[in-house]
Amino acid sequence: LRMAPPAPLVARLTSKDMQLSPDLTLPKNMPVWFPCEYLQMKDEYWPCFSAQKFNPNRWKSKNPFTPGAYFPFSAGPRDCIGKNFAHLEALACLAFLIKRYDFAVGDGYEFKPLFNGFGYRPSDGGVKVGMRLIPTLRSR
Repeated sequence: LRMAPPAPLVARLTSKDMQLSPDLTLPKNMPVWFPCEYLQMKDEYWPCFSAQKFNPNRWKSKNPFTPGAYFPFSAGPRDCIGKNFAHLEALACLAFLIKRYDFAVGDGYEFKPLFNGFGYRPSDGGVKVGMRLIPTLRSR
């Protein structure tokens, strides 16, 4: 979700005149676009690890990113209606899979996203992942 957000932009209209600095005021009803990919891949917003590299260990840090730099489901009162469901569904699926399998990314795999007109997908068709069933008491 960070390296290849499902929606590359979040668009909003200002609800009132907003002064961002002494030189810059956005008038009411002005369209504002937030580039998810740009903010989520900028090193200055991800101080713990390089934003350009896939590193799951970044989430173990106390403050892995600058607040506001990660918003895969948008944010605020108009965030994605399915955000909580998606998080719970992902946790349930991961728990099921991790309990039963060992996983390893294929040797030499490098994530290279491809923009498909709306969002991103892996340019080589998918991630090569090896899976090995973990024997349990039931499967013996």
